[in-house]
Amino acid sequence: MSEAQRQTRIIYQAFCEIASNGKDFIRPGDVIELLRSRDHPLGIWHVSGEFARLKALRLISLDEDTGLWQLVPNQDFDEAATKVNGNWEALA
Repeated sequence: MSEAQRQTRIIYQAFCEIASNGKDFIRPGDVIELLRSRDHPLGIWHVSGEFARLKALRLISLDEDTGLWQLVPNQDFDEAATKVNGNWEALA
């Protein structure tokens, strides 16, 4: 697994955890706050970039009217990652 893919997985796992705690709409700041509480601080630009990558993987979706993100149900990170055939950097 590449470093870029590992970072995307970390963001996705945090996103899923927030969603599983009952939050339907998620902002990058929610993920930043969770990761910061775990001594894994990331900046807004990094997390926003990973959200764009997760959207390209069809794992999360953006409500363009509100600017809020949602988890796409019944998706698997590993399956989505396999579909890009190692071309991870092209997703950013």
